[in-house]
Amino acid sequence: MNNITKKPISKTLVGEQIDIKMMTTLLIKHFKKKSGHYELAPEFAFSVVQAGPSPDKIMPTVMVGLSRIALVEVSEATQMSVDAEAIQRRK
Repeated sequence: MNNITKKPISKTLVGEQIDIKMMTTLLIKHFKKKSGHYELAPEFAFSVVQAGPSPDKIMPTVMVGLSRIALVEVSEATQMSVDAEAIQRRK
């Protein structure tokens, strides 16, 4: 909800949804990595609050947000890693 107009904020999906391997691929290209295996390293922010559907049903609640994403090189291929050389070969 917009705090000024008090109207709901509408959201429209732009393009396709990106999965984790595609996001990793985009970051490999962005950082111009030519070799190695890379994974995403997400950082989460946690907050504990009191919330509920109504004032009489308030309970402890945890809110989790994605605060940052980093690209990390891993020493060998994993199920979640992307090979930078394979991306270069596809060009």
